[in-house]
Amino acid sequence: MSRLITLDVDSSAIHVLLGASKGNAPPKVEKAATFPLSLPLGIGNAVETGKNLKEFLRVQGMAAPGVLVCVGRDRVILKDIKYPNVPVEEEANIVRFQVSKELTESSESYVIDYFPLDGLEPDGQKKALTVALKKDYVESVRIMCENAGLKLNGIVPRAFALGGLMQKTFASGAVVPPQSPQSHYAVLTRGERWGEMAIYKGSQVVFSRALTGPALNAETAFLGEVKRNLTVFASQSPGSVVEALYLPEADQSGTWGGRLRAGLTIPVHPFDPLAGLASDTNPQERGNFAGLVGVISLGSDKTGLPVNFISPRQPILRRDPNKRALGFGGIAVGLLVVGSLLIGYLKLQMKEKELVKLRGEKSEIKTRLDSIKRDREREKAVEDWRVKSVNWLDELYDLAARFPNIDNTQLTKLTLTPADTAQKNKVEKFAGKITMNIQTASSRDVENFKASMLSDSNYDVMQRKLPSPTSNTGGMRVLNQLYEIMAEVKHRLPKDYLEKLTVTPPTPSRSNGGGNFNGFGFGGGGN
Repeated sequence: MSRLITLDVDSSAIHVLLGASKGNAPPKVEKAATFPLSLPLGIGNAVETGKNLKEFLRVQGMAAPGVLVCVGRDRVILKDIKYPNVPVEEEANIVRFQVSKELTESSESYVIDYFPLDGLEPDGQKKALTVALKKDYVESVRIMCENAGLKLNGIVPRAFALGGLMQKTFASGAVVPPQSPQSHYAVLTRGERWGEMAIYKGSQVVFSRALTGPALNAETAFLGEVKRNLTVFASQSPGSVVEALYLPEADQSGTWGGRLRAGLTIPVHPFDPLAGLASDTNPQERGNFAGLVGVISLGSDKTGLPVNFISPRQPILRRDPNKRALGFGGIAVGLLVVGSLLIGYLKLQMKEKELVKLRGEKSEIKTRLDSIKRDREREKAVEDWRVKSVNWLDELYDLAARFPNIDNTQLTKLTLTPADTAQKNKVEKFAGKITMNIQTASSRDVENFKASMLSDSNYDVMQRKLPSPTSNTGGMRVLNQLYEIMAEVKHRLPKDYLEKLTVTPPTPSRSNGGGNFNGFGFGGGGN
């Protein structure tokens, strides 16, 4: 047994019907319920509405794998059009083109479907009943069903659903059917805030109108609207007579059936669309479910839905008689192309292997070259250092050779600074710098020392006097003058250092037992 949920969405409520079918037996209605809406369904509230509907169905115990949705006449644009008697493959495109000319908005904003009517017109053209529904509303319904956990199988206009209801009702014998299958009859259904009237010829819709607002609020206006629709149909279809009007509602006192019988000249047949289903629904409100019963009937029919906004009719691709031959030719060409591609691929693989090998050799050579380059850079750096650096030991030797008499002059501070060789592009004239602080008793000794250095072209010497020292480092000698000598030094090879240090060794003194150290400048004698 397969189950199906159907929904009829109006501005204030969603009417829900659960039906089941088994084999070839007519579908059976199992349960009906109404889910109230605070706002009409739209894109903005579709998600929330779907979630609330899901909880409502859970509480009601209504579950099924699929859902069909019924939409009212007030949302659907319904027109009958004529179109040329073209091959069926081209029919859908021709009908859509005809409909697009009738719409006041772009056809791209609508989902369009149609139902071809039987027979040909006197001018040889075909006739179809076309329906158009805003894509935004279709999307709202889809989102609602998705969030309600329902698989949307179709959206059907209520007018077509009522046609399915009437065929089921006629077959069950619940009401008196028209005299002939080709006779015209009307179906009137209404809810709290909506109403519509449709006229059928057999199972085909030939006329459909939504009831106006005033007609829903006053009995006189309601009856006048029904009469007006019958008159409009008669004027549009000369010779066509509506034999009866069928009203889906429980036939009880106070319902519309009795009031319509009194005001119309054609028979009025009220019937309960939920007959046999225990429900506490108000008799007048049972008509809200009329379209849903029809949708269940259409959904279980092997011919399928007459129109469906979820799966509208599409152009049929024409089969080419030469398609088989073209297919074999295409296969042959395809095999040739595949073979060529395979050969090309194999050759490409061989070349890629060769390329990988060459890349490996290139990488190895590059690695070796990089290693050689680094070695050369190291060698160059060492050579640069050797060529541009100062031989400090030789410099110290020369300083000792030039230094004044140590009895009158003392070196209190010595700083040796190499030139900055990190700046490759900077050419340095001097390779280093010697800074000396000299404390002396006579400035002449410092001047002579400076002159000695300046006589050598490898030096650039500057001198300045510093504040007098606070201590005398010369023992008994008064070394009261302090000078700073700054000498820029050029690079020289060891063979270019020509100074020679001449030092008279001190005379060793013999100890006289009294600890006399006068030989090293310390006073004091023993007795």
